[in-house]
Amino acid sequence: MTTQPVSPPTPRTRLSLSLASLVLLGLLALAVGIYLRPVPGLALALGALVLVVAWVRPFLLFASLLAMIPLYDGLLRVVTWQLRWPDSWIRILSLWKEGVVLLLFAVLLVQHLTGRRRLRWRLYQFDIWLLALLVLSLAYVPIATRLGIGVYGLRNYMLPLAVFVLARLIPYSRRDLVWLLVLLTAVAAGVAAFGIYQVRFIDFPTMVEMGYVDASGRLPFAFKTALRDGFPIPRAISTATGPNQLALYLNLFILLCLFGFVRWHQPARRLVLGGLAALFAICLLLTFSRGGLLALMVSIAAWVAIVVVERGVRRTLTELAHNRLLVAGLVAALVLGATGLVASGFATRVLRGLTGRDPAADAHVSSMQYSFDFLAEHPMGIGLGMVGERALRFSGEAPIQHTESTYLQYGMETGLFGLLLMGAALVALLATLWRIRGRQRAVADGWGQAMAELAIVFWIGAMADFVVTPLLQNLLAAGALWWIAGVAFHLDAYED
Repeated sequence: MTTQPVSPPTPRTRLSLSLASLVLLGLLALAVGIYLRPVPGLALALGALVLVVAWVRPFLLFASLLAMIPLYDGLLRVVTWQLRWPDSWIRILSLWKEGVVLLLFAVLLVQHLTGRRRLRWRLYQFDIWLLALLVLSLAYVPIATRLGIGVYGLRNYMLPLAVFVLARLIPYSRRDLVWLLVLLTAVAAGVAAFGIYQVRFIDFPTMVEMGYVDASGRLPFAFKTALRDGFPIPRAISTATGPNQLALYLNLFILLCLFGFVRWHQPARRLVLGGLAALFAICLLLTFSRGGLLALMVSIAAWVAIVVVERGVRRTLTELAHNRLLVAGLVAALVLGATGLVASGFATRVLRGLTGRDPAADAHVSSMQYSFDFLAEHPMGIGLGMVGERALRFSGEAPIQHTESTYLQYGMETGLFGLLLMGAALVALLATLWRIRGRQRAVADGWGQAMAELAIVFWIGAMADFVVTPLLQNLLAAGALWWIAGVAFHLDAYED
């Protein structure tokens, strides 16, 4: 007889009379402060609310963090270019992510030490590889031209990784996780819908006015492409940093909807999931991100391979033959996908890239060749934070390098050894996720198995995208990758 795992109970919060009085007095003081000085008072009130939520329900604050990450760059464009906030306010706003992460870690540590909320951390072989990678990264921080550059580079790698650690540590039930998946899918649907709207109805001058600009105040070349007769066409960016980052983020929710479509048999749910998958796929096509499309194709191929290897070709075909609704959905997805590729102009972009008639593709090839040559000339690396798009802010004070690959970025920063260590760590991550999937399958836990499989295929697709796109420092893309992996680790640690 199989016993279903039980999640740890959430501690109840009791509010004493003295504490209630203190809270009321604090609220009164905040009201007076807001009346006398609105902006500082509101900021203090928001900080107090965040602190209370972090202490009572850390999971709610973590869920809010995950829901806000896809919207952050869009919000930053609004306050910078439309509301014209002072630079000091914008700098404070830009640190909200780090503040929430540090607050969550502090609260979890205090609650664990005081016994209020016991945390569980299961050690895996991957953790050893990850620790080695972190130690190497720390060693290369002072190698950068200036210490601040190295620290900034480390921060860009660590912030998405913090999402992974928090997803493993924070106690939450499966009901909480379902609620979180619904919330994040709803946010992603809004992001995708706005991305489609932005491509179809917002022209380039309006995009500039809305803040879709680089440090020089110009629309980046990566935000547009030339497909028909040499005229630029906007790429879907929505509230993300750029089209490639948005594409990988959307991949997670396309896969999530496909997983649900296959595993759920209720027609109404399948209709909703199919519609959402179509919405995400349309926005993905409008990003014109070849790396994002490559990641999705590799992810789906990996998922099909897992199913076929596990069940066998004959059984897989037999089950498909008896599930007409699923077959109809798959055929519709193929037809609509092919139509979308042609209608959006994505197929033309890919064809021009393959035939050498796309300047962007030629630039990618030249950049890759330069990166290989640079790595050969600097096999020991040039320091963390010295390579990549985010490092361009230091281009006036250091010889910043550019590359089109996640692997080559880390290799150029930490040398050939760092590149090999990164590859070994990623292989160890996939191996650990595969073992977690096996344990969930052994106890007939379909939910846990599905989450582990989702993490596996999403990461495999992303690793293919890493070859042609530097993404591991982007909070939206890398945060989605680390979060789904952390969920699989959490289910294995808390519910074994």
